[in-house]
Amino acid sequence: MEEDAFAQLKASMREDSGSTIKYQQGCQKSRQTTWRDKRKQMDLRKAATGTALITQHFKDPSETIDNATSSAPGQPVLVEAVPTAAETKEAALVAGIKELKKLLRSIGQNLMRHTAVLYFMELQLQRPWETREALSLVVSECFGRATDTAKRLRGWESFSL
Repeated sequence: MEEDAFAQLKASMREDSGSTIKYQQGCQKSRQTTWRDKRKQMDLRKAATGTALITQHFKDPSETIDNATSSAPGQPVLVEAVPTAAETKEAALVAGIKELKKLLRSIGQNLMRHTAVLYFMELQLQRPWETREALSLVVSECFGRATDTAKRLRGWESFSL
């Protein structure tokens, strides 16, 4: 009995080779981990729908135009213009303004807030050269408020877009 603890443990493992450690999973994943992995894969697939394959970014642009249209040789190929960032922002502002006007007709709660956001969005369309900070300050001063309301106004706008 002069053996150390490690040697005793080693000997007991040789004798009882069928024993397992309590609560050991082994090489298989648990049901919960398997379900969680499947859920992550489904979320990734859902997020990837509508995105371009990476191989499309490395193709020659002339190949994609020729393959995209089946026009006769010698005919001009029509390519749709990609909207610029300013056009995209303007379209989002116009859509937000329409939503706010519809909302203002139906509610009375937070009327001042929604009206201020509407004015702020319309000012952005009228004066695209000015910063959002300056425009929000102009609107908040029109409503008798100061810089805190201007800051909140910029945050409120994100809920309308």
